[in-house]
Amino acid sequence: LIATAKQLVSITMFIWFCVLVGALTGRFVTEQSPIVGGPQKVPVNDNNVLDAAQFAVVEFNKANTEDMFDYKIVNVTSAELQVVAGLNYFLKMHLGRTTWKKDNTAANEPLDFHSQPKKLECNFTVYEIPWKYSHDA
Repeated sequence: LIATAKQLVSITMFIWFCVLVGALTGRFVTEQSPIVGGPQKVPVNDNNVLDAAQFAVVEFNKANTEDMFDYKIVNVTSAELQVVAGLNYFLKMHLGRTTWKKDNTAANEPLDFHSQPKKLECNFTVYEIPWKYSHDA
């Protein structure tokens, strides 16, 4: 009977050890392993990210009819890419108001920031279909 009690304690401790190891292993695997098809972090200075960011700002300036000045990128703070039936870029960036008026028709005029520019923190999603040369913001 004493040997059986010791065996029972040993088996119980082994089971708890297995549960603990399994729980910890599962936790670390899910933290390190990306979700298939989910957004993945990409460098904010990647050329494709910067192209998508510039596209988003151009579309933002077209849609922003309440402001008489255009905005430009101050910085891209984070970028994620998701591969779907195309590419989704999830971008977080800061924009600053420029001295460029929307009705200005001069070409190649520099886009300088106002001396005290209005700044915006924006989230954009840009959907790109590379093989169709198509973008949508």
